[in-house]
Amino acid sequence: MSAPPDRLLVDATGRILYALSSHDLWASKDRGSTWQHRFQFDRGDGISFLIDPLNAQHLYAGFFLPGEVRESTDGGQSWHVLT
Repeated sequence: MSAPPDRLLVDATGRILYALSSHDLWASKDRGSTWQHRFQFDRGDGISFLIDPLNAQHLYAGFFLPGEVRESTDGGQSWHVLT
């Protein structure tokens, strides 16, 4: 990861750390020692990022204008628009 993250979240089990840095989503399974690039969004105006507390592979990302919510069920590898 080249820039500091805008959002940093950990799943309910404490095993996966997610970082959103501008357009890029990163994940770490070793408490941030190494990072794997998961996805590059086509926009950088993310305002929210949520992890399903029952399933760390189920993620939501919210964007500002125009408002949009995206969902991933595979840990951020792919996304589809909910709204």
